[in-house]
Amino acid sequence: MENKTGKPDLEETERNFFCGSFAAEYRTAFLATFLIGLATHLKQIVGGFPSGDSLNDTGYVGGTALGRWFQPAVQRIVSVYDPPVVLGLWSLFFLSVTSCLLVYLLELKKKSCIVLGAGLLVTFPAVTAQFAYLFVADTYQLALLLAVVSLCLTKHYRNGWLAGAFTLAFSLGIYQAYLAFAAVLCLLLLLLDLIEGRAWREWLGKTARFLAMGALGLALYYGFLRIAMAVERVELSSYQGISGMGIPTIGSLPRLSLEVYREFAAFAVKGELLFHSRFTLLSVAVLAAAAVWAAVLGWKKGKDRFVRLASLAVVLLGLPLGTDILMLASPKVWQHTLTRMHWVLFPLAALALLSRQAGRQAGRQAGRQAGRQAGSFSWLCLAAAGGTGGSRFPGL
Repeated sequence: MENKTGKPDLEETERNFFCGSFAAEYRTAFLATFLIGLATHLKQIVGGFPSGDSLNDTGYVGGTALGRWFQPAVQRIVSVYDPPVVLGLWSLFFLSVTSCLLVYLLELKKKSCIVLGAGLLVTFPAVTAQFAYLFVADTYQLALLLAVVSLCLTKHYRNGWLAGAFTLAFSLGIYQAYLAFAAVLCLLLLLLDLIEGRAWREWLGKTARFLAMGALGLALYYGFLRIAMAVERVELSSYQGISGMGIPTIGSLPRLSLEVYREFAAFAVKGELLFHSRFTLLSVAVLAAAAVWAAVLGWKKGKDRFVRLASLAVVLLGLPLGTDILMLASPKVWQHTLTRMHWVLFPLAALALLSRQAGRQAGRQAGRQAGRQAGSFSWLCLAAAGGTGGSRFPGL
């Protein structure tokens, strides 16, 4: 929403965010995430067996040596030890708030899509793996929430990228892996805007703000890290390639990019994260086909369609780079289930396409077809969510 000067009307944006029809959608997202999360993870929260890390890492974990200079401060908020019920409930609370913000960013309207999205989010293997390490689950979920908040600030406020950069820096200061979550979410939001035919200047402005937020956020993260290392007189650990973090050289980018594309393709097929059986593979395939169909129906024709097609190609080529951006920052990084939370954004974006198409053309024949399509695939999506959440993919 813009005022007469062409600048975003902040009061109107805030009203849309907290009031009106959005309020009901947020309540649905929060309750669905929290209740499905309890049904899925309650056994681990109240009676799960502690992991080896949970038994050994009592007191502060992570810290500056792992590049997580803000994590000890966050641990002081709840506990530096392992009270499972407290940490589990805090984790579900943070994740439920994140779910609300994702509904806002992705503009999910249909209640069925919101509930399905909440189920996909809270049963995702990365979340399941986090609950096997409850002593850090609350801090990791807070880091995820901060990463999403940084995008909310950047997207909806003209100068919000400044505050978003600080928010992203503190998110990475808790857990660096959510850099990939922020990168993929940025690219998917830009992709959705291209499909819907948003104004070209508005799209370029949003792209510039995302890039500025990400660049400044990374600079602030590294700056705060260097300050913390100097104050505490510690060096970065070699754990999971953390000591090799840095900005790749221009000469190494082609080789690293090729490795990233290979890793993306191999993991998408063999990673067993989005699917691990014939039925879950069918569910994901049907959801993907429905999303492509909705994108074709929703593609806006206009004078700038060729420019938008070129931009669409650039964003699609950038998605693998965003997905495995950790490999660019640290070539020796070891990626495991906990670091791949961003893969859940792909089915969520597919749900967003279906939801937007159904809502945009509800009064037309194509819109009615989109609504029926979304409803027809709801149970397959739910089955994929449940099947994925129960994946045999290990926690570490």
